[in-house]
Amino acid sequence: MAAHNKPLQTASSGTFAPQHFNRDTDNYEYSEGKNGALFVAFKSSHEEFVFIDKSSTAGIKDYTVLDEKTINIPFISSDPVGTKSTLSAFLVDSSGNEYQKQGIRQSGVMDIVDIVNTGEVVTYSKPAGFMLRIKWQKPTGAGTVSAKAVIVQ
Repeated sequence: MAAHNKPLQTASSGTFAPQHFNRDTDNYEYSEGKNGALFVAFKSSHEEFVFIDKSSTAGIKDYTVLDEKTINIPFISSDPVGTKSTLSAFLVDSSGNEYQKQGIRQSGVMDIVDIVNTGEVVTYSKPAGFMLRIKWQKPTGAGTVSAKAVIVQ
């Protein structure tokens, strides 16, 4: 039912109380605040997923959520001068077939890339029905590499 057809909340004195309409419950709810401002609760609009955590070896890891997602991956090195590596991304269908996925480099010169180098941030658009697979090479040098993705949508 539309909000304008719902009864407003009243205080114990019978006057209308501060309130807001909640579409999920389809009712008005009491509002609380302080110094003229309402209290608000922020919802996280993103999640994080660790593809690589301080690795000194080559590896593969899948992001298995099948919904459509936009995934931002900063690929970092513990020693940006001496430790280098690359990663590649693949879409994986329900039969296990891999398709190389291009990303958009967000750091430095924006470009479409197949291979990501340490120190770069890349965004991938993952369509529904696919997993995103990340493969990375063994780092050169004495350091490690990490990639903690921020997933939006």
